[in-house]
Amino acid sequence: MGDHQRDTFGQSLVEIGESIGDLVVIDADNSTATRTDGFARRFPERFFNVGVAEQNLIGVAAGLSLAGMRPLACTFSMFLTGRGFEAIRNTIGLNHLGVTLVGTHAGISVGKDGSTHFAIEDIALMRSMPGMQVVVPADHTQIRQLLPQLVLHPSPSYLRISRWSMPAVTPLNEDIVIGRGILLRDGVDCAVIATGLMVHPALVAADRLATVGIGCAVACLHTLKPLDVPFLVDLATRFKILVTAEEHSIIGGLYGAVSEVLSQFQPRRCIPVGVKDLFASSGEEAQLFEAYGLSSQAIVDAALSAIGPHR
Repeated sequence: MGDHQRDTFGQSLVEIGESIGDLVVIDADNSTATRTDGFARRFPERFFNVGVAEQNLIGVAAGLSLAGMRPLACTFSMFLTGRGFEAIRNTIGLNHLGVTLVGTHAGISVGKDGSTHFAIEDIALMRSMPGMQVVVPADHTQIRQLLPQLVLHPSPSYLRISRWSMPAVTPLNEDIVIGRGILLRDGVDCAVIATGLMVHPALVAADRLATVGIGCAVACLHTLKPLDVPFLVDLATRFKILVTAEEHSIIGGLYGAVSEVLSQFQPRRCIPVGVKDLFASSGEEAQLFEAYGLSSQAIVDAALSAIGPHR
């Protein structure tokens, strides 16, 4: 599958640092794992390690923003959004500071690190924060295009990076823009709306559904806030059956976000594929995806159960 998403993030961060001179990076003693260490080597005067102190990480980022810099604060998603939530809310959120928060090692694809490190509630937490942008890239192309947009944006933002990677899904000529959904494949019978690492399994599921005569569209939502409401309404208008797929709890993440839009503008049946209301256990990444229903077959089964034998 090539480099991990965090590798692309680290490489892109150095490239952005070359052109954005007021970009500063703060890490919580995880720079080797998060890949911010490349930025630290290239721009040591613009890198700060605050130690294992996530609330301090946020406070330092807020202070640097108020001092006129463009801060990017980074550590594991679980600790950034979990331990840092109150500090994010009261220093960055309430003051609407242009701080980019990057949570790496998100979801269950952290693998053997286990439940304490699995961030499956982080999207829900960040989506609930007033004024916070939430971005979940599906592949390396999306990371490269979205990261500089977030760094330059005046609003606070949360970029969710997985430790694992899936094959590329973004067309080479696609212009990736914050807040705009992408239709990767069209169909006639149903549509899968996916985000992050679940976009590639959604495309595989569409191929499998095609073998039994079902035309399944696949849409990628790399931005969960602000949502592309017209894009979602169009999908709900065209398709009676929708499936969401995410490497996150089905509570408060993509499924919740899509359902909120549909209930207001275009009611439609929507079936979630994601982590149920439970804590996942340690294991190999591929095994975990199968065990907790994040496989392409799980998407196929969700679509077939909704469509039924008499479509």
